[in-house]
Amino acid sequence: MSRQSLKLILLAVIVVGISFSFVPLIASLKPSENSLNKAPHIDLSLVQKGQTVEFSVPQFKVIISKHDNEQITAFAIPSKDGIYLLPEFDWQRPMLPCKSFIQNENYQCVDTIDKEPVWFNFMEWDKSGKYIGENKWGKEIPDLITPKYKIAAGQFIYLGV
Repeated sequence: MSRQSLKLILLAVIVVGISFSFVPLIASLKPSENSLNKAPHIDLSLVQKGQTVEFSVPQFKVIISKHDNEQITAFAIPSKDGIYLLPEFDWQRPMLPCKSFIQNENYQCVDTIDKEPVWFNFMEWDKSGKYIGENKWGKEIPDLITPKYKIAAGQFIYLGV
C-alpha cells in the first residue's frame, strides 16, 4: 500500500471519528425535557383569538398575543418591580418606567405625570413588534425583543432572551 493511500485512509478515519464525536455534542445543546418542564409555561388554549396576555419572569414581562389567524407573537420587555422599562434609545439601556404599556391596537406607554402624558409617549410599536412611532433626536428606536420560546402540546414555554 502506498504512502498516499495510507494518508487518505487515516484522514477518512479521523473525519468519521470527529463526526461521531460531534453527534452527542450537538444533541446536548437542545434543552432537556427536565429543563423544559421547569421553564415558565402558559397554556395557549386559555388565550382567545385577538387576546394579549402577560406573565412575569425574572427581569422581564413576557407579552403573548394570539392573532385571529392563530399566529402567536411573544415579546420580552425588561421590567423592575412590576413596571415595564422601555428603551431610552436601545434595549441595552431600558430605563423609562411605564405602568400601562399594552393597548388594544398597539404597544405604547400611556402613563401620565400630573395629568400630562410622559415625555416618551411618542414611542409606539404595532402588534407585530415593529416600531411605528416617531424617531426623535436622530436615533432609531428598536423593535420589541422576541424571546426564545417553544410551543409544545399547546403550551408556550419561555426559554429566555
